[in-house]
Parts: sequence; C-alpha cells; structure tokens
Amino acid sequence: MIKQLQKRFIMITAVSVAIVMTVLLVGINVANLIQVNRDSDALIKILSDNNGVFPDNKKDDRRNGARDELPVNPDGEKANQPDGEPGGQQDGQPNDPAPEDLQLKGAKENLMQAFGTPFSPETKFRTRYFSVLKDENGAFQINIDNIAAVTQDEAQSMAEYVLSGKKKSGYSGNYRFKVSQNDKGTLVVFLDCEENLRTMRNFALLSAIVGLSCLIIVIILVTLLSKRAIKPAIESMQKQKRFITDAGHEIKTPLAIISANAEVIEMTSGESEWTASIRNQVLRLNELVKSLLELSRLDEVSQVTERFEFNLSDMVEAAVETFSAPMQTRGITCSNRTEKGIILSGDKEEIKRLIVLLMDNAVKYCTENSVIEVGLCTNGRKAELSVYNPCDNELPDNLGILFDRFYRVDASRSRKTGGYGIGLSVAQAIVNSHKGKIHAERREHGVCFIVQLPLKS
Repeated sequence: MIKQLQKRFIMITAVSVAIVMTVLLVGINVANLIQVNRDSDALIKILSDNNGVFPDNKKDDRRNGARDELPVNPDGEKANQPDGEPGGQQDGQPNDPAPEDLQLKGAKENLMQAFGTPFSPETKFRTRYFSVLKDENGAFQINIDNIAAVTQDEAQSMAEYVLSGKKKSGYSGNYRFKVSQNDKGTLVVFLDCEENLRTMRNFALLSAIVGLSCLIIVIILVTLLSKRAIKPAIESMQKQKRFITDAGHEIKTPLAIISANAEVIEMTSGESEWTASIRNQVLRLNELVKSLLELSRLDEVSQVTERFEFNLSDMVEAAVETFSAPMQTRGITCSNRTEKGIILSGDKEEIKRLIVLLMDNAVKYCTENSVIEVGLCTNGRKAELSVYNPCDNELPDNLGILFDRFYRVDASRSRKTGGYGIGLSVAQAIVNSHKGKIHAERREHGVCFIVQLPLKS
C-alpha cells in the first residue's frame, strides 16, 4: 500500500510538471512562430507596396548632400538655389516636397512601424527576396536581382503554383509569399525565410531537450524525496495497521473467555437460547477479527513471495460445488462456464479464498430463485474470472465503493446474512498481491465482479 501511494504521488507530480512544461514550451514556440510570420509579412508588405523592391533612399541622400554643397557667398552664407529647382525658395516661401519624396517618406514610416526601429540602409541588403509580375496578357516579369538560390524558371514555376491556388499569403517551402494586385497586373513577392525558420526549429528542438531534461530531473528529485513528502500518511497508515493488529489480538482473549464461560454455563445449567446466542456472537466476532488481521497482513505484503502452480479451473469447479447446498436453500441455480486446464502460478490458499469470497458474496446478495453465472477463461496472458448475480438492492453509482471496508449495500440484510462488508476488501487485497485487477460492472439487474490474474509465464 505504501509503495502504491508513493508511485501514485510520483506519477501525479510528473504528469503535472509535464503538462505545465508542455503548455509553456508550446506557447513560447507558437509566439516565436507568430513573431517570425509577422516580421516577414511586414517586409513583404513593403515590397508589395513598392512593386517588388525596397524603396531607394539614395535620392534623399543625394538631395541632402546637394544642399550641403551649395556655394558659399563671400559673407559666409550659402547661396540660394535657382528658382524653379527643387529645394529652392520662391517669394520667400519654402519649397513643397516632391511627390517622390513623399513616397519615400511613407515607405520609411512603414518600415519604422514594422520593425520598431528607423529604416536602415542595410535592411534591403540583408533581405533575400524575389518577385514575379504577371501582366494582363499573361506574360511574366521576373526580378531575381536580390537572391542567388533561385533561377528565373524556378521563380516562374513557384509563382504559377501559388497563383493556381486560392491562398493569397503563406509559405511555399522556405519562402513566405504574398499575392497582390496593382495597376500593372498580379504581383507575387517571395521572401526567403530559411534562416528564420532554421533558427525557430533549432530553438524548438533545444527547448524540447531542455524541457525533457528538466522533467527527468524533477522525477528523480520527487522519487528521492517522495517518502519524506508522504511521511505523515505513511505514519498514519502504520499506526492504523498496528492498532488493528494489537486490537485483534487483544480481543481474542476476552472472546475465548466468553466462549469458555458459555460452555461452563451449558455444562452446569444446560443449553439455552441465551448461551446459543452468546456462542453465535462470539463466532461472528472471531470471524471478523480473523478477517481484519488477514486484511492487515495482505496490505503489508506488496506481492506474493512464494508461488506454486495449480489448476485454477479445478479450483473454481470445487468452489462452485461447495456452495450448491446454500444455493438450493434459496432456489438459486448456477451457470458455470469454466474453461478447462487453466494453470495459474501464485498462492493457492489465497486464490481459493478469493473464489470463496466472491461466491459467498454472490449467494448472500443474489435474488431468490435466480441464476448465478460463473465464468473462467483466458484473455491474452491473463486468466479472467467473472461472477455475476442478480440483485434486488439498489447499487451505488460508483461501484468501486463496494470494495471499501465495512461498506454494505443493505445494512439490515447484511446483518441477517452475517456479513460485515469486509469480504470484498479482502478479495481486492488478494488480487493486488498477485499483481492482478478486480472491478465491478453493472449488468442487467445485477452486478458482475471480474478478476484478471497473470497466467503462468
């Protein structure tokens, strides 16, 4: 039980950390991809707005240089430019900027808005791109002056492929493209994003490696410190087991004395209904103490240490035959579908007790004049035992509660049949010690208990 609690604590912690790290790393990489796409789209927009090329700022530089190189008068003042030339003055009024200056200024503002930094003259030299213009006559005008990895035929082929689809933007290999319309025709601009995508993929791989390494470290640390984390729960469970064991042994002594006194009374005064009741209750308490001690012992044993091979099919047949008398008393019949020759390796006595507990539970709570169905077969590398009984009592929504200690569906009927609600708990402990599984299923008007035990290897 303690090892199971420790494993569950480690598993829950590892899964929680893995989910958090996965969400974090996926979020970071998605944000990185969005940023790369946004920067690429901003560059493509500048290129599309300027017919597939970057705006040239050399004219502006030349104008600034021309203003700086105006002739100087003898008085030390710069001479005015001739009338009618750009940059000159007329009637004392400043000259209006030329249309091409306004276009250049708008392009520079777009770049500043896209990158958050002023336009750099090196931007167009760092960017690899090409453009393809398809005019109204279907002729292609290809510009590959700013890329060396693509030929004109390849550029035209890529443009035709993009134009044949419905997408106006997206990726074609490592190239980000955008389709736009202008007065000359349809323009397709391709931007080389290979470096950005490679960096993004390397970052994703590195983040996955770092995340996996951190997860492994967390699992190792949790494994080493798990006992300290669940130490209060372990101490509480150990105290509970010690109390059950001590109390069980302490109760045995007064029960033996009560039973002996009842025998003395019967020897001296004769048997009566009172002495019979005393002996009956002492017997029930002895069975309860025995079950509690057995359950405590099974909880301490994580698995069966000594295994012996035995015929499980014969054991089931014998158990069903044992309960033939109590079934006849209540008009119950048994449908036994047991596969022959199933060999199991385990604790023979414990498995026998498991079958008896399931049969006893079925007979006690079965509807009168009905049929109990018992089945045994192989399911892969496991032996599957099923015991079904119709039941008049209303079953709980969560059938797993049937395996809780001292739980009874109908308390009054359980007292009549002598049950304490501990038999299924013992059955579950036996199955767990054999590395098997047990569960309950709701079927028709009753419940079916299914046990899966590993077969002999």
